[in-house]
Amino acid sequence: MNDFMLKPDIEPRDPYQKAFKDCMQALQSFSELSPQLQQQLFNELSRYVAMNNLFNNLYNNGMR
Repeated sequence: MNDFMLKPDIEPRDPYQKAFKDCMQALQSFSELSPQLQQQLFNELSRYVAMNNLFNNLYNNGMR
């Protein structure tokens, strides 16, 4: 359980405010990574986005 930290948090109800808060937290977390881990995360997210776009294009073009 040493890999996690419990802390109280306030979750906004407005979807925009929640998304904004999540993005700010993601940027903070990313900045705390070493350059090598930043590159690794960037590569993994790039592959995810590419696969997501591929499947969305196939689905939206009726090529299931």
